[in-house]
Amino acid sequence: MDDAVISDFHDIFHTRRRIFALKLSSKAAIGAISGLGKVGILFLGGWLVLRGQNDVRTVVASLTGLMRIEGPWRDLVGFFRQASTVRVKYGMLADAVATRPER
Repeated sequence: MDDAVISDFHDIFHTRRRIFALKLSSKAAIGAISGLGKVGILFLGGWLVLRGQNDVRTVVASLTGLMRIEGPWRDLVGFFRQASTVRVKYGMLADAVATRPER
């Protein structure tokens, strides 16, 4: 009985560890994409302004549009992250109930 409990604990620990790693990596990816988008707009917009092919208002409008997109995008990724976590937890609970000994 003790070996089964330790094995279950080990499985749960590693599953939660994978979930945590996925969560942190997706947060890092969102942060990197967000930062690269802002840097890209500023770099390309500044280059075009210096060449006289664009003005500062266009760069500011592009940054504002990007910031408006980031909110819903972050919510969408958060939803799918939470749905994935719930799916894993439900699967673990269903397995635990299915393998529960009859009394």
